[in-house]
Order: sequence, then C-alpha cells, then structure tokens
Amino acid sequence: MLVGVMVFAGGSMQSAEPPAAEKKPDWAALDALLTAGDYREAARIADEIAVTVKPKRRAPDFLPRSIEHIRALTRRGLAQLRLVEFDAADDAFTEAYRAYKDGDFQRLLSLEARKAGTAVASQMVMLEVSGVDLVDMRSLVIPYRMRYANLTGRQVEEASAALASQPVDDVARWLGELKVLKRIAADGRESLAERFEKGGPAVLASPYSRAVAGKVRPAMIAGITSLELSRMPIEVLESDPVRDWLGPGSKVAADVGASEIRTALLQDALDQFKKATVALDEVVTAVSPTGAAGLRGDARIEAALMESELLVNRGTAMKETGDLARAREDFARAMELQREVAVLRRNPNPDAHPDLFWPLLLDVDATLEQARQWNASGENERSQSVLHEVSKTLARAASLPFLEKHPLRAFLASLSSRLQRQRAELEESLPRSDAADTAARRLRGALDATALPGIAP
Repeated sequence: MLVGVMVFAGGSMQSAEPPAAEKKPDWAALDALLTAGDYREAARIADEIAVTVKPKRRAPDFLPRSIEHIRALTRRGLAQLRLVEFDAADDAFTEAYRAYKDGDFQRLLSLEARKAGTAVASQMVMLEVSGVDLVDMRSLVIPYRMRYANLTGRQVEEASAALASQPVDDVARWLGELKVLKRIAADGRESLAERFEKGGPAVLASPYSRAVAGKVRPAMIAGITSLELSRMPIEVLESDPVRDWLGPGSKVAADVGASEIRTALLQDALDQFKKATVALDEVVTAVSPTGAAGLRGDARIEAALMESELLVNRGTAMKETGDLARAREDFARAMELQREVAVLRRNPNPDAHPDLFWPLLLDVDATLEQARQWNASGENERSQSVLHEVSKTLARAASLPFLEKHPLRAFLASLSSRLQRQRAELEESLPRSDAADTAARRLRGALDATALPGIAP
C-alpha cells in the first residue's frame, strides 16, 4: 500500500558537526532500507537516529538537530505505517509535528528566514511542505486503520481491537480527528501557497511537493476514507458521523438505509479519486509541459508512486462497485508503475518488491469474483483459465519478501481458500463426461503445480 515518498529537507541550516564520540546519522542507508521495503529495519534505524539527534534547548545546534529529529521521526512513522503499527506511526508523526511547531524551533526558523539568499528561502519552503505533509501522514493513519479493520473482519488486534467493541464510537472519534487535521492541513496549504514559488528548483521541480501543496492529497485522503467507510458494518454506515461525513450535498436523505449510504460513499470515493487524477495531471504538467514522458529521475519516481497509489485505490473502489474489468486494469497499471520505479532505483529484482503484495492480492480478489460470475453464467472454460491465472498470481505474491505476521498474510490465506472452493465448485458444475473429467483433472493438476508455499491447499 503506497503512501508516497517524503521530501523532507535533507540539509540543515546552521549545520553543526556532531561530537567525535557521536555517530553521524547514515541517512543514505536509512532511505535505502525504505525504498527496498525493509520497513522493520528502517523503523529501528530511524528510531536510533531520532534518539541520537534529539535536540537540547538553548544548544547552539538546536535548529539543525531539530530538523534531523523531525526527519528521523517522519521516516520512522512511514515505516511503521507500512508495518500496520498504527499507534506507533501516529505517535511518530505527532511527535514530529509537535517538534515542527515548537515555539523555539519556529522562532529560529523566522530568524533564518530574514537572511538573504535563495538557498535559505528554498529550505524554508521545503520545511513548510514537510510540515503540511506530516499532517497528511497523520490523516492517512485513520483510513488505514479502517482499511485493516475491514480487511481482516475486525480480528487483528492492532488494527481493530477498538472496532470490535464499539465501532460507531470509534469511527466517530476517527472522523472527528480527521476533520481537525483537515482544517490544520488546509491552513498550512493556504500559508504555503503564498511562498511556494520561492522554493526554487528543489521544490518547483518536485511533483510530490506540488501535490502536497495543492489539491492531490486532500482528494486522496477523502477518497480513501469514503472507500473504507463504505465497507464498514451496517451500524456504522447508518450512524450520524458517517452521514455528516457525506455532507449536505450528498443527496442522502436522513432516513435512507445502509445500502444507499454505501452507494453514496462509493460514489464519493470515485469522485474524489477523479479530482485527485485531474490535480495530479496538473502537477505533472506544471513540472513537465510534455507530461509524464518528460519527467526524469526523482521527479518521475515521485509521479509514478503517486499515480500508482491513486490507481490502487481507484481500482478498489471500482471493484466494490462491480466494475471488475476496470479494477483489474487499474491494478495492472499500478504494478507496472511500481516496477518502473524499481528499475529507476536500480533495484536488481524489480518484480520482487514487497509493495507489490497489496495490488497483487487486490487483483486476485477481483479476478476470483470474475471467475465466480463466469462460472455462474456457464462460461466454464473462461472460469478455468482465470482460476489458473489466479493460482500463479497467488504463488507470486507468496514468494515476495513480506513479513510473516503482517495482516496481509491472513488475506493471502483467505484468497487461497477461496480459490480452492471455487475450483471445487467449478469441477462440480462441469458436465459429467470423460472429456470433462479429463479437463477437470488437468485444471487441478495445473493449480496444484503452482501451490502456494506455506499455505495448505
């Protein structure tokens, strides 16, 4: 599941060399772990750096150490978000944002801002972009909590303990928090807009910076939230907080039931993803008038990751509305973009990044539903073919370097069980003839030949 790439200012104003006895942070190694998908080790290293560089008030290096402290906490939060450690991720982003808004830190930044020079102005804008980005990261934790609660049927401790006991109250609290964060982010974007052009090439040539400062991120967060709300239990769907989330312009009457609310939420998700698509196209055009084809290096990586994230979420919404063909197109394109990023980063094995795990499983989910529909309509050969394809896709997903205790492993096992049930149903539905029996045996043999490692058939 993609979150994007952080553009937090790498340099630090008023840089001070660390004491001889203090180990200098290895930012390159940390970023390499993040881009490789080794999130557990990345979280550990980021935490070590955060402790090492934690600033002391009134120390001459308070400002540069604060910047590095915020930077380390942000990276730790990103890694923990990928690890589905939502409380830890929220704590990291919250601590980083508090450090960013600290009175002494802001006072010293203001003093720096008075200095002449484009380099200082650019770093100030980069810091403002990062401040807004931190609020967005805190916001994303909320729909991700919903996502894993929905995904696991509210049986995974870290993701859904609260939902299992009082779902309406918890969703109300989360939506309340999201409303506050949305307002903070909007204020930050309004302030940033006044100075964004002073960011220079480092900011203006970054699609990610432009997306944070513009309309892409608000639409993405709103779209993911509506998508995950649509998959909540009936008592949540019919609650006042969810109706309030849709707002007065949703055309949802006060007395409508869960089905109509779910439909309205899915439509809102698709509308938001459409807004995000338009805004992302505008971002790319602002950086490269010739479009994505003209982007190079980091700019291309940033744009590709954001587009991939958008496609994965839009595809999920398409799948929920029953548009399985378009959903699979979005998942396939998202994986193409992730592979492109891996190649640009010179990953020696671009087809084995752990971030492919989620879109692969989503594609399997949609494909199994297609196969079920084809089987129900008597298109047995078509269903046979696609079930064989599913088996290979699941085997590929199972081979990826992904944490054994991650909730997505449970989703993988669930999809594997669905595959076994559907192929059994398909065999039962085939006409009883020698030819049909032979075809069924061939199907079973082909599927067994691609059995998932570690998952019983």
